[in-house]
Amino acid sequence: MLEMIPPELLSQRAIECKSYARALFHWEQYMRKTKSRNDDDLARLQEIYAQIDEPDGIEGISAQMHVVSTEGRVLEHKKAGRWHAAQNWYQMNLVEQPANVDLQKNLMECLKESGQHDLLLDRFAGLRERAASTLPQLTPYAVEAAWSTFRWDELSSVLGKNSTEDFTSHLGQVMLGFHQKDDMKAQELMLELYKTTAAELTPNAITSLQNCHDTLLRLQVLDDIRILSSTAIDGRAATSSILDKRLDILGSNVQDKQYLL
Repeated sequence: MLEMIPPELLSQRAIECKSYARALFHWEQYMRKTKSRNDDDLARLQEIYAQIDEPDGIEGISAQMHVVSTEGRVLEHKKAGRWHAAQNWYQMNLVEQPANVDLQKNLMECLKESGQHDLLLDRFAGLRERAASTLPQLTPYAVEAAWSTFRWDELSSVLGKNSTEDFTSHLGQVMLGFHQKDDMKAQELMLELYKTTAAELTPNAITSLQNCHDTLLRLQVLDDIRILSSTAIDGRAATSSILDKRLDILGSNVQDKQYLL
C-alpha cells in the first residue's frame, strides 16, 4: 500500500510529524527514482539534514549544487558552529529589514550560541524602546542571557516588563525565586512547570525519541534544578557526581549539554 504513495509526499508528511530520519529516507528515495540533481531538490535535502544535525551532510550537498543560496551558506555556518559568520549575515540583512522578526530571532540565536550575552541583552534593551511588538518572541533569549551571566536585576526587569508563557521565561521566574530566597514560590512554579511540560508527552509525542526530545530535555532541566535546590552544603560533591552522570546520558549532543550547564 505504501508503495502506491509518492515518496515525496511521504517525505513531506514525515517532516510535518518531525520524523526527519524517515523524511530523509523517502526524499532520497524520490531523488534516486527521478535521478534529480536540481538545486531545489538538493536544497530540500539540505533542510532535512539540518534537522538531524548533520553538518557534514549539509556541506556535501552544497558541493553538488550549481548555485548555493545565501540562506544555504548561512545554514552551513550555523550547523558547523560558525556563529560569527552567520551573525554577520543577519546583521547586514537587518540594516535593510529592521522589522523582520525572523532575522532578529536568528541573530539572537547566534549571539546566544557564541556566548555574547552582554551584546544580546544590550540589543534586547534597544528593541524594547523602538520595536516593542517583537519582544514576546525575543524575550526567551534575553531571559537565558540574564541568568547565564547572573544579572538578576536585568532578569527581573525583563520578566516584569515582558509577560510571556514560554518555558524559558517561567524557568527564569523559578531561578529568580531561588535567588531571592523565596523557595516556596520557586517550588510552586517548578511544580506547575512539571505539570505543563509532562502534559506534552501525549501518545503521538512519545512514538519516537525525536518527537519528544525537547520535552524530555526540559524535564531533565527541571529535575537538575530540583536536585541542586535541595542539596545541602556538605552534599555538593555527591550532587556534582550525580549531575555529571546525568550529563553523560546526553552523549555527544553538545548543544543540549551546553544548555544544561
